[in-house]
Amino acid sequence: MSLLIDDPETVAAIEALADSKKLSVADAVKDAITNEQLRVAQHAERLARMKALGDKIAQYPPTGLKADKVFFDELGGNL
Repeated sequence: MSLLIDDPETVAAIEALADSKKLSVADAVKDAITNEQLRVAQHAERLARMKALGDKIAQYPPTGLKADKVFFDELGGNL
């Protein structure tokens, strides 16, 4: 399968990446796609971990107490 890219800016970016990494254009594109796929997968994993943490926190019953500026200042040692 061949790929035709008509956008000069994209072609220039690919060629610059290939030159900087001393790769062929095809290898530079493959490398970029692989890295982007990894980044997307890692983002999905982070979101899943954050959701799991949020779900765990949501299981705690509310205390009914109000946290105000003084409370947070005390936590930070700002008093």
